[in-house]
Amino acid sequence: MFRKFSRYLTLLLLLLWIGVVQSATVNLSIDETSVSNCVSEGNFFTLTVSLEEDISASEDTTGLGTILVSFRTDADQSDFSSLPSSTTLDLANPVKSFAVLAVNDNVVEVPEKFTFKIGIWAPSGNVTVGESTQTVIVRDRNPGKLQFTESNYPENENDGSVTITVKRVEGNDGEISVNYATSDDTAIAETHYHGAQGTLTWADKDSNPQSFTVAIIDNLSHDGDKTLNLSLSEPSGGATLGSPADATVTIKEDEPPPPPLAVEPNSVRLMVGNSTPLNISGGTPPYQVRSTNENVATVSITDNVATVTAIGTGSAIIKITDQASASVDATVIVIPSPPAVEPDSVTLMVGNSTPLNISGGTPPYQVSSTDENVATVSVTDNVATVTAIGTGTAIIKITDQVGTEVNATVKVILCECIEGKPCLCFYREQNSDSIIKVGEQLTLDLKIDIQNTEQAFDLYVAFALPKGYMIPLIFLTEEIGFVTEFIPFKREIKQEDKSFTILDFKVDQCLGGIYTYYAGLFFQDNDELASNIAVGKVTFQKKCE
Repeated sequence: MFRKFSRYLTLLLLLLWIGVVQSATVNLSIDETSVSNCVSEGNFFTLTVSLEEDISASEDTTGLGTILVSFRTDADQSDFSSLPSSTTLDLANPVKSFAVLAVNDNVVEVPEKFTFKIGIWAPSGNVTVGESTQTVIVRDRNPGKLQFTESNYPENENDGSVTITVKRVEGNDGEISVNYATSDDTAIAETHYHGAQGTLTWADKDSNPQSFTVAIIDNLSHDGDKTLNLSLSEPSGGATLGSPADATVTIKEDEPPPPPLAVEPNSVRLMVGNSTPLNISGGTPPYQVRSTNENVATVSITDNVATVTAIGTGSAIIKITDQASASVDATVIVIPSPPAVEPDSVTLMVGNSTPLNISGGTPPYQVSSTDENVATVSVTDNVATVTAIGTGTAIIKITDQVGTEVNATVKVILCECIEGKPCLCFYREQNSDSIIKVGEQLTLDLKIDIQNTEQAFDLYVAFALPKGYMIPLIFLTEEIGFVTEFIPFKREIKQEDKSFTILDFKVDQCLGGIYTYYAGLFFQDNDELASNIAVGKVTFQKKCE
């Protein structure tokens, strides 16, 4: 009976103990960082189970034992990792959290919804399940796109630098990076800007814009707005390039424009072979020049002076361009060079001829003499032939087809003197080319020019006879006439002696042929020639009529 009483007592005490034991609730929660319970593949989310007490009248908590919590899910084992099958809770360890990895399967797919549930087994105590279910939406990992915030970044040339911003859009999963670089367009690196290149990096979940700077060079000259290129490349961490991934920087010109490009003169007329400068002003140096017809004119440039050289007749345009591509033209008209004559001055003895060489101008040429009693002239192609007729001076006029004229001076003398010595010249009134006929008067004078000396000379006069005479040379004396010996015409010729009449007679017989006569002064003491040799000729009629 005692044994039966003891059982009833034990049962009564157990019921009394159960009546005063605490009740508790087990809940399942998910971390608040998973917005809308959504997580991307490759990221973790946290599941937490917690034991929450409901305190009754008794403060004794020893009656609540260990609680076994089991996890269930409708996901495949390959979808998640680090998910336990079960865990235990007690009053000493009422909360346990588990970081669960949403596995990245590298398969493009729509977001998936998974359910997680808990169940409990409590050997003792009043333990119930509160929040037993949580859902998680798993989406593909999206690192996002990287792109410039603007397609063009304008900046003043004197601002010093421009800030370029790159943003991360349409995703922020994972750590990513992208390379940036500048390149030339119309702006030239190290002339208009300093080149830049580098890498921008974003941490996981970082959506803040990143930036870099490009230094701008103020060249203090007006060369217009310039642009440089920006580019993004080689995104990492699964990120892609958005739009725009290429952009430009426009460097706005801050200097006042220079005066307009100009050339002075803007029209020139040149003769073939000549050159002339063209002065360039304004615009943006350096300048470039070219000729539209180098067969007519060529051009070169040094600093701001262009030199034009005439090559051939015609017209050409000289085009001048500055660094800013502004241009201005100058017109060049090339005409033939004027005619020239060589020599342009001659001295001839009566009866002699000489050529004058004509060049330049526009053939054919016409020629004339201002005094045909002194000299006559004829022309064949580019050679004018001048013949001395009588003493004096004449101008030979040479005119080309377009009327351009050049002159040559002809001086006709009777003899050719030697500088510093006495000079002798024969002179006769008749034209030296005329034939002396029977009955005509022949007068032959000899002019003498002796200067700056008191010395006396002997004068010799000789005649060379025509072919057929046995005696080729005879001498004339003032006193006895013609002799065959070497006898002077006159002795003691001094400074005051100016002229002598050598011959003066009327031709009364047929002498026939050409006679050449000579005169010269000789020193008295050594018989050496002291002057020039004066030479003349006379032609007599060969047959008597």
